[in-house]
Amino acid sequence: MKKSYILILFVVIILFITGCFNASVRLANQDNEREHAIIHGLPVTLKSNVSASDFDQSIDDIVSDISSTIVKSRGVSNDDELIVIDSSIVSESINSTLDEYDFPDFNVEEDCDIFPESEINKIRDDFPSLSDEEIANNFEIIQDIYDDQLSILTKKKVIEEITTSNDSDSIRSISKHRSAYDNIKKLKNITKHEIAACIKHPLSALSLLSQREKAFSLTEEAMHVSDQFVNIKPDAFRHAAWNIVMAKYAVGRKNNRLAWANDFSTAHEKGKKYIKYDAEMDLHNNKIGRDYYDYKTDRKYVKFFCWKIEVGVKNEPSDANIKKDIKAMANSATFVSKDLPLGKYKKLVNKASGLVYIEEDNKVY
Repeated sequence: MKKSYILILFVVIILFITGCFNASVRLANQDNEREHAIIHGLPVTLKSNVSASDFDQSIDDIVSDISSTIVKSRGVSNDDELIVIDSSIVSESINSTLDEYDFPDFNVEEDCDIFPESEINKIRDDFPSLSDEEIANNFEIIQDIYDDQLSILTKKKVIEEITTSNDSDSIRSISKHRSAYDNIKKLKNITKHEIAACIKHPLSALSLLSQREKAFSLTEEAMHVSDQFVNIKPDAFRHAAWNIVMAKYAVGRKNNRLAWANDFSTAHEKGKKYIKYDAEMDLHNNKIGRDYYDYKTDRKYVKFFCWKIEVGVKNEPSDANIKKDIKAMANSATFVSKDLPLGKYKKLVNKASGLVYIEEDNKVY
């Protein structure tokens, strides 16, 4: 009986050692698959499935890749139609990437003033030849390298989903007319330009629908209107508030938050170039909102040993202040008639120092 126990124990030990060995081999193989490269001047071990040649893609490059994938896999190429994709495809691809790969978390808790040691170790693993001082001195570049890799991996998953999905409702085309855009204004369906902006800023894009809903609720509370308004003062308020909210809900350093708000709100107008007057008004009011956020918000720094690094923002404007300040801007907004010739109209819109609206609205809200 005693020998049987010893034999069983021996077998268990052998199995344990074999399992550990196999796990080590798998990890070694994964490490061997990871490319060592110089990115933005820094030596880095890239995540698996990421290559140095994948970097430096612009939003236009991503749009081109998405477009060609849709044409090849779905045969949708009619210039008279607008391709829309279920926004859940993008959010699921982002979450799947985050589950699969171990990225450092750069979001430091509001009341914390020290960068976590656990996240520092992840950076050390991926940048093994850098000293802690070199990591601190290049911290923004390192964050950007991680952001770029998450973007690259997300794009690959989105393209894979577009190629393999059998859901006809998730990717479809709709005619280019106003009512079609009314169907996508809730951002549950998004255009290829909007998809590209989400891929470029994946972490900030995760709260996309919440950002849109918050902007509408602020507009309704401040301006006392429903969502049935276009080109008047409440519309000017909504676009400014939307860009402020996008920056507030975004992730990362201040400049990254503003870049997300700019890239997505600009992409949102790309699909409706045929409504040139509306788009010019919206783009202008979007920028007014971002300028407000930039002015009101401070950069947040934390300690990285004896160095100081930027990780986020602080002193963001409250909902109450947004409603009060942007409402005042909307009530004093400049009226620019959309009956003017386009060239003159654009000049007057761009000249305005505050919000603009383009259809008669003499009401004080």
